[in-house]
Amino acid sequence: MAKLSNCRDQPPARQASGTGRPAEVRSPSVDSKFASQILRVPSASVVQPMRLKNGSPWLLVFLWATGCGGQTTLQPASGPGIRFLCEGAPVASLHVRLHASPDETFLVQGITTDDGIVRFNKLPQPPPELWYVALESVGDGGWMLDARYATPGTSDLTVTALDEAQPPTIELPKEAMRSLSR
Repeated sequence: MAKLSNCRDQPPARQASGTGRPAEVRSPSVDSKFASQILRVPSASVVQPMRLKNGSPWLLVFLWATGCGGQTTLQPASGPGIRFLCEGAPVASLHVRLHASPDETFLVQGITTDDGIVRFNKLPQPPPELWYVALESVGDGGWMLDARYATPGTSDLTVTALDEAQPPTIELPKEAMRSLSR
């Protein structure tokens, strides 16, 4: 590997005869093709090896405590919720947003679990008489939700009351979910 010299090791720039511009100074120890490749590489792309110092045990304790890189399991939230089914089967990985009217922003949101139920910890008080529901698919389960369910004005999905013991069920039509494998 060619040795790169510091700028301090190089002689000061010389004037090219009659041009008024500094002459190009070349280091004999660096191949010009190699140097041009080095100059094109941004400095942020150079990776420095991580050096462990005396604080390393604390870093390891922090990573152990926070669970870095492990599979995390989300505990279902307690509270009132809604069950989503399609052809009698629960629908997981739906991002559910509840609106007080079709034109307003959402008030609460959540994601359905494997049993197809989304639970909401905190609902606004007093709750609206009618909830307008908007849905989006979150996971890559080989299907995609029809775009008309993404806004509460076009989804035609509403729920009157939310209950923790018996969540209301919304049955999505078969056409609502499109397979990505076609």
